[in-house]
Amino acid sequence: MFRGTFTLEPGGNYTGSGKVRAAPGDTVFAEYVKAGVTVQANAIVDVAAPVIANIFLEPDYDGALVTWDTSEPADSLVQYGESLLLGRTEYSSELSDSHELRLSGLLPDRVYYYKVVSRDMAGNTVEDDNGGHLYTFRTLRPLTPPWYDNLESGAADWSVQDADGAESTWTLGVPSDPWDGNAWGSNLDGRPLDYTETFLISPAIDLTGGNEATLSFYQQYDFTQGGDIDIEGGQLMIITNSVTAPILIQEYTDAQAWDEEVVDLTPYVGHIVYLVWYYQLFAFEDAIQTPGWLIDDVRVTVSTVSPGTIRVTNNLAQARFVLSGRGVNRSGQGLNTVFSNLPPADYSVSWTEVPYYVTPSDQTGTLVSGGSLAFGGTYTFPDANNNGISDIWENEYFHVVDPARTRTTDTDRDGSTDYAEFIAGTDPNSAVSYLKLIQPTVLPGNMIRIQWTSSPGRAYRVEGTANGLNWSPLTDWIQPIGASASATLPMSAALMLRVAVRP
Repeated sequence: MFRGTFTLEPGGNYTGSGKVRAAPGDTVFAEYVKAGVTVQANAIVDVAAPVIANIFLEPDYDGALVTWDTSEPADSLVQYGESLLLGRTEYSSELSDSHELRLSGLLPDRVYYYKVVSRDMAGNTVEDDNGGHLYTFRTLRPLTPPWYDNLESGAADWSVQDADGAESTWTLGVPSDPWDGNAWGSNLDGRPLDYTETFLISPAIDLTGGNEATLSFYQQYDFTQGGDIDIEGGQLMIITNSVTAPILIQEYTDAQAWDEEVVDLTPYVGHIVYLVWYYQLFAFEDAIQTPGWLIDDVRVTVSTVSPGTIRVTNNLAQARFVLSGRGVNRSGQGLNTVFSNLPPADYSVSWTEVPYYVTPSDQTGTLVSGGSLAFGGTYTFPDANNNGISDIWENEYFHVVDPARTRTTDTDRDGSTDYAEFIAGTDPNSAVSYLKLIQPTVLPGNMIRIQWTSSPGRAYRVEGTANGLNWSPLTDWIQPIGASASATLPMSAALMLRVAVRP
């Protein structure tokens, strides 16, 4: 008896298994029912595993490409890892006799072990583990900053790619307007150009050794040769992996005499990167005689600095702000916000407008390594009658700033003063609009739920007292989203509860 897997046709492919008296390669007869129709067919018993040949691996800095052939269509599996236990896999279910899998997420300059496995349609599996010893490879070793290239020793590890039809290419040599010996030039001989697109690509650079990185280089260009009707310019880009497109860092237009350009690479720390200088020119009429873009003295540094902390405070719960600096863009709301693990840099904070208040001015400051920085904004308002209410608010609701209106005035006689309604964000002309407590609900487990009406942006907290004189907070400040809010508290010795509000 032989149990084998076979494929039956016609009627569509069907893979099944059963006991047959046959030898490998014999033809067997089988039948099955499909959609109410009995299908009969002959099938050849397949128990021969594919044969693997031509294993090839091309390592990269943080990945590798593995290829191999099989004697018949089969799927693809690579098992790999940093030890003999392997532990990681890449797989493709596509059946083919030519196989290609990319291993990603590897560490640079590291030895890895691997084996390849293929399985044909009949389930016959073969693996090649180098005779039980496993195959090995080492990922490439990138440049480790600090790295400096003055370009006087050739173009080792640099590369250039040109678009089809490009009339110039990045060339290393002495430009007609020399800066300091050799330089990369996108049109070094200055020939007239109608069209070009050319990419200068740096060696691979390891930015995994710190939390702050900087690129500097000297450059010269004049992209104004063709006037307004032509296109000439440059872009600095960065490649962080082999899958996604390059990321644009900076664009260059107009003209620039020889000068140093300094670029923050901190957002790309943690990657092995390539730097790309992309030059393009499109002349729509006459060819342009241009020196192109010149690059020299390229330097990359990586350092480890202690992060710092920034605290942003203001006097309004409604206040929103934006904190920005060196690749950081954070927003927040409320009275007190703390940001930690920020890189040392110059920072600025700007506050947004709040109705009836005057917005504080933007502020700037420098966060040093391991230090802290505080920004404090104070919203103010005009108050000609000295009642603690914004004149802007009084004009909107009463159309006048009345000298007779005091903190105790209650225009709508709802028990909540005009001052209290200004703070709570309610309508001083509506007797049903005021901060009010809803009947508390007693819950199981000796708990109680306190509910109240709320206004957008305000902050509330529940306070309690046993003697009516000394009030203590029972909750933190709460900023609800809707028109009502609640807090669940344990029953306590406090005999009286109230809700406080911050504008």
